[in-house]
Amino acid sequence: MAAGGRSGPVFVSGPVFVSGPGRDYRRLVLRWLLALVVAGVLSAFALLLLTGRYFEEGPVLVRLTTTHGVHQGDLYVVSGWAVAVLCVLGLVLSAGRRSR
Repeated sequence: MAAGGRSGPVFVSGPVFVSGPGRDYRRLVLRWLLALVVAGVLSAFALLLLTGRYFEEGPVLVRLTTTHGVHQGDLYVVSGWAVAVLCVLGLVLSAGRRSR
């Protein structure tokens, strides 16, 4: 029996702020998750560069020259690049924070 004569679970309403080892673990998991996303995007881009073509180029959206243009598939590449850059930014910013 706990002090004060009460026993059993304690319910807390509102946000719970975690400090100590739990906070560090979550930060570590987030860093690994972001790193895995970056590695996945870079691997997919390497595959695209090695094959020399997209799986789904799609129609030309903007013609730059008579033989080159921006395809619909390029939007996926730009989107993947943006996700990877945001993940790297998250890694850089989380590395600068200190645990309190």
